[in-house]
This record gives sequence, C-alpha cells and structure tokens, in this order.
Amino acid sequence: MSDGPDYFDRVNPDLLKLVPAGAQAVLEIGCGAGAFGSAVKATRPDCRVTGVELHGPAADRAGERLDQLIAGSIEDPGVQQQLGDHAFDTLVAGDVLEHLIDPWATLAALDRCLKPGAQILVCLPNVQHWSMVDRTLSGLWVYQDEGLMDRTHLRWFSRTTALMLLRGVGWEPVNVVGRIIDPPRTAAAVERLLPAAVALGLEPEGARRDLTAFQWIFQAVKPV
Repeated sequence: MSDGPDYFDRVNPDLLKLVPAGAQAVLEIGCGAGAFGSAVKATRPDCRVTGVELHGPAADRAGERLDQLIAGSIEDPGVQQQLGDHAFDTLVAGDVLEHLIDPWATLAALDRCLKPGAQILVCLPNVQHWSMVDRTLSGLWVYQDEGLMDRTHLRWFSRTTALMLLRGVGWEPVNVVGRIIDPPRTAAAVERLLPAAVALGLEPEGARRDLTAFQWIFQAVKPV
C-alpha cells in the first residue's frame, strides 16, 4: 500500500459511470478518502452515500465528504451491524475485496444490507493479466507499493473466480468490463503469450481477453 497523498483519493471513472442514475442509497466499502462517493453525490444530489473505511486519516477525510462514515473494517461484525437491513440500493467495492481476509464471508454478510434488485459494482485486479504471467514465468513475484502486486493484497481473482464469488452470494452478474492499461505494450505482450495459451488448450479470444484486462469491473444484481 502506497503512502502517497492520492492513494486513498482516487476515482475510478469506469466504475463511476456504472452507478445507476436513480441510485438513492449507496454503500461504498473501502471508500478511502471519499473521492468516489463525493463524485457520485456531485451528479446525484439526492443520493445518500455511506462509506466504510479502515485507514484512519482517509476515514477522517471521507467523513467530511459523505453522508455517513463508519470507521473500521468491513470484516468486523460490529461494523456490519451498523449498516441495517435492506438499507442500500447500490453496493460499490472498488479495489477492496483483494485486501480482505475473507471476501466470500464479507459479501455474504452484506447481502442482508441490500434491497431486492440492488446493484452491485465490484472492481478487482486480474491475476491473469499478462504482467502476472510474466512475473510467474520469470520467478519475480515481487511485491510493490501499489498495482497488481500491491503488498497488502491477500486474495487473487481471475475473471472466472470473481464471477464464482458473486454467484456464490446469490447475485447475478449482468456486465463485465475489462480495464486496459498501456494498450500498445499490452497488445505486444498478449501476442507473445497467446501461442502458449492456445497450446494449453485455451480458446484464443478468451485467452486474449483475459491476458489483456488489468482489472475487471463487475456489475451484478441482487434478485428481487
């Protein structure tokens, strides 16, 4: 985890544009300094945003920007109890689930907080990204201050296993978006690795898709 001033103060534009226009009650877990929630409120003045954040200084800043801030870990049952039943129509988890000890149990616990028909938006790093394949083949699994090898990551997900995570809670994925970083370098790396993926029996277009995405954004719905 970086100590840089903007680490907790970023807005993912691809995630932001998926927040429903009619959202009225948004829960953002791992809200950082509240930049994302603030951006939601800027375009939806009637929307109430509740954030949960463990990092003290970031939580203090978020408390100034959001309608409600709960300081603590979203994995803490005491924090979860403060959220209420069927209180939110939208859940946002941007680059946070990979930092949790048990994201499966956490999402299952949060299900009761969501209204039927609620929208769930999740952004996760992609463990199948070409750079992760390169790291594995070279043996240089070296942690960094941020990015795919952020030293505070505890869990790793591919597109397939992230879909399993969401479906395991009973939520239905309706949209998957791959975020691409440095397209020229990515394209060259994918062409280099694609023959090996095909040799392993993977379908070419699926392998290309999974090697290309730096992060996955998932949009899911809680059944009515």
